[in-house]
Amino acid sequence: MLILLSVAAALACPATTASLDHDIAEATARYLALDLDGFDAASSAVLAEATCLVEPASPATAAGLHRTRALRAWVARDTPGILAALAAMRAAAPETPIDPRLVPPGSRLHEVYEAARPDAGRMAALPGGGWVVDGRPDALLAPLARATLVQHLDPGGGAPETWYFPVGADLDQLAPTPAPLAPEPLPVAGSQVAALPTTLRPAHTSRTLAIGSGAALLVGAASLLAAATTRAEYLASGPEDGPREDLYALNIATGTAGLAGCTAAVGLFAGAVWVGQW
Repeated sequence: MLILLSVAAALACPATTASLDHDIAEATARYLALDLDGFDAASSAVLAEATCLVEPASPATAAGLHRTRALRAWVARDTPGILAALAAMRAAAPETPIDPRLVPPGSRLHEVYEAARPDAGRMAALPGGGWVVDGRPDALLAPLARATLVQHLDPGGGAPETWYFPVGADLDQLAPTPAPLAPEPLPVAGSQVAALPTTLRPAHTSRTLAIGSGAALLVGAASLLAAATTRAEYLASGPEDGPREDLYALNIATGTAGLAGCTAAVGLFAGAVWVGQW
């Protein structure tokens, strides 16, 4: 029988509210018969089937779903889960009394049932419209502190999206996922797409640096040649020529300019080599 129930759960999707109500009744019957293994399989099938609904659920169906979840939590001794599910059951069908065979008066489960307030907990606004919460259409809010069955209707009339939250709606799952931004097109030769700026094009940048390096080298070499010439003229001057401070100052200036030009040439050439590797 357990194998048959497992197969039925696997074949449950898509599901109608009628088939879900039938399976809720089956799980309830197995709980009352103290067939815990059978109840575990049947209730697992109910929870799996709930998210496969192809039509909006009714408040009675939502209440039966929450009741099944509460009984599962009771068997597992999950007190927060019991409270969340029982509060949801009472909120979905407030006029429907609980079967005393399921929650015997005076029992510990009955105490938890009385403590499960359907109006307890915070609510959150749902994005957009078309929502059904616990079987109630045109819902604007979803509970955050109790179990809830949330469905979003397809504007085109298709099957609704369905979520079951054991302890409160997760708005991150309900919010629509924004479409990823399309990447900007790369420049294509011959197209109308603007070319990349020169400063971002490695080939042009490397060539510019190489030209600058050559120019700096020429300036530096010319300055060093002028420095050597003025130095030779300065050394060749004799006492009869008088003081030649002008030659000395010119020699210092041209020598400094020559060294600076050569240094710049080396730096620019290194930059051209590095950029050319991009």
